[in-house]
Amino acid sequence: MHVRKQKMTYFHIQRINGIRKEWDINDTATTERNQFNDFFQDILSGIERQANGNKLIPNSEKIIYDTTINELDQASENYEKLFNKTLNQYLSLRTTASQLFESHLQYLKYIREEIFENTRKQINSELPSRKKCLWICKKDELEYWWNEISNTKPKKNIEIELEKEGKIHIADGELIKSENYSINEFNEMSNKYWKGEINNKSVIEILFEGKFKVINKYNNLEELNTYT
Repeated sequence: MHVRKQKMTYFHIQRINGIRKEWDINDTATTERNQFNDFFQDILSGIERQANGNKLIPNSEKIIYDTTINELDQASENYEKLFNKTLNQYLSLRTTASQLFESHLQYLKYIREEIFENTRKQINSELPSRKKCLWICKKDELEYWWNEISNTKPKKNIEIELEKEGKIHIADGELIKSENYSINEFNEMSNKYWKGEINNKSVIEILFEGKFKVINKYNNLEELNTYT
């Protein structure tokens, strides 16, 4: 962990959704120790959204085990009717599969973050938490993270100045990929993450907790490169 002794400037990619405050030039803010950041709140919201009344498991089981496809060969005179029924079944299955994927991904992220958080507390509880930090990066790392973050919602680059005494942790972003790892593998990766082991220098992520000030903003990478 690094503790800021002087002001430094970094970049943060802010997603704009019309709900959370959109930071502007000269705004100051502080990461909250008693409040989840947008990243972890989105995981919790995603789980709640998928679990709320969808009954994904029983619904998918019913669709998968439907016998409509088998009926096609047994009743050719009703082919058109059965074909349309099968098409509807396929569309239902496709929708349910998409919902299952989203649900699985959110739960997987939640499990990963719980393991990483427990490891953080064991190694050094003063390290900035992934659940409550602000993700920042240097300019030469910005293009990678800009392209990595989904383009389904508007986003912008904000240049920020970190106040003294803020907490920073530099880690290998490759260690937090959401794959179907075993618990032991997640534990191993989380240990490397919080000990600051860097294997891939091109995928660096920086966690920050503390106070910061917005000193500039850019709507895209081209605008940033033009004015800096």
